[in-house]
Amino acid sequence: MIKRNWPCDPVCKLCDQEQETAIHLCLGCVYAREVWTLMEDWSGGLVRVPEQGLQIEDWWRNLLMHLPKKERRVAAALLMYTVWNIWKERN
Repeated sequence: MIKRNWPCDPVCKLCDQEQETAIHLCLGCVYAREVWTLMEDWSGGLVRVPEQGLQIEDWWRNLLMHLPKKERRVAAALLMYTVWNIWKERN
């Protein structure tokens, strides 16, 4: 919203600590990181907590590239579902 010059509060609504960007909201926010930790536990390690400083595309690619096709599809679905729900919680 900031890039489009729309009036908004630039601070993340989930952690109230940093500027809200897509990378922060999806990967870096303390709230999102806790969600990813829970997903890692729940999925038995199929989904892993994002490393700090990675771009979304790099994290996605690194997580999925070594998996067999069937597991890759499941992991990709879990990633999309989790990011979508973090976004929904933010809104």
